[in-house]
Amino acid sequence: MELYIGYNDNGELIGLENVKEIEEKISNGIRGKIVPDCSVFVSINNSTLDNKDYIIINVSKGVNIYSLKDKGIIKGTYIRNGSCSIPATEETVKQMIIKNSNITFETSVANNQNLTFNYIREAFMGINIDINNKKYYEKFIYA
Repeated sequence: MELYIGYNDNGELIGLENVKEIEEKISNGIRGKIVPDCSVFVSINNSTLDNKDYIIINVSKGVNIYSLKDKGIIKGTYIRNGSCSIPATEETVKQMIIKNSNITFETSVANNQNLTFNYIREAFMGINIDINNKKYYEKFIYA
């Protein structure tokens, strides 16, 4: 993903004053305010067009969940929604952690180790599914 700084909302180059200072602030913010360190996935360059300076930030896909250091992983993790960055919910952060940990459903350990067919039958009856019905039985056994 590329971010351009020095352009207005209409995509017109307006330029920046003190481009080196802004570039340094961006770099320091990335290094000091985001955990874990993601600077290896970010490159910051400046350029000039029509005597107007601007900054290009290239962001490669990382391998971790990144968050704002001072807010912590739950409150400091943001996700993209179109052109906006919105705070991730606690559930979304948990799902991201599981996705990035390469833990599959089949290899995860159940917190409740006292699971029985009676337990699953009652749980499914609570949502109007009869596991004794042949169509569900075949789905579960041969899936």
